[in-house]
Amino acid sequence: MTYSEYDLYEESAQNCGYRLTDWYPNMDSARKIVSQFTDNVLFIIWILYSPFYRELTDREKQTKRFLNDELNHRLTLVN
Repeated sequence: MTYSEYDLYEESAQNCGYRLTDWYPNMDSARKIVSQFTDNVLFIIWILYSPFYRELTDREKQTKRFLNDELNHRLTLVN
C-alpha cells in the first residue's frame, strides 16, 4: 500500500459519518480480524480511525493498541 493510499483510507474512516458507539471488537475478535490481515486491513484502519462516540474502556484500549501494533508490524507502506 502506498503512503497516499493509507492517508486516503485514514481520512475516509475519520470522515465517513459513522461514529463507533456501543460496538468495539474484543481481543478475541481482534485476533480473528488480524488472522486474515490482507482481507481485513481496511477494516482495521476503519476501526482505528473512526471517531468514537464515547470513551473506550481499558480492555478496548488494549484491543486498540493490539490492532495498531499489528497494523504497524504487518503493513508495508511504499512511495
